[in-house]
Amino acid sequence: MIDHTTSALAYDAFMGRWSKLVAHDFLAWLSVPPHSRWLDVGCGTGALASVILQSASPSEVCGIDPSEEYIAYARAILPKDRCHLLVADAQTLPHEFLGFDATLHAPPDRTAA
Repeated sequence: MIDHTTSALAYDAFMGRWSKLVAHDFLAWLSVPPHSRWLDVGCGTGALASVILQSASPSEVCGIDPSEEYIAYARAILPKDRCHLLVADAQTLPHEFLGFDATLHAPPDRTAA
């Protein structure tokens, strides 16, 4: 059995594909204006951030996740000019991660069934 909580590639293949399927409708429902700054808390491997960049016309997307492996994976696939990623905890956001127009938060426990 694959441990989806520790392998970024396995997690993205398992959860990222589902996130991308529902993300377009979810973002349309949110109706955040173009050129907004987005914060993706618990960004994981960057699946939602990727869709935000493709469809929401943001000025910037910032993502945080406590997993170094997930952030490294997201950095490898997301454009560095419009996406800032950081290994961090949502309870101790650094100063540069304040002042967003839209904030999205992943469920706190990715292992829950």
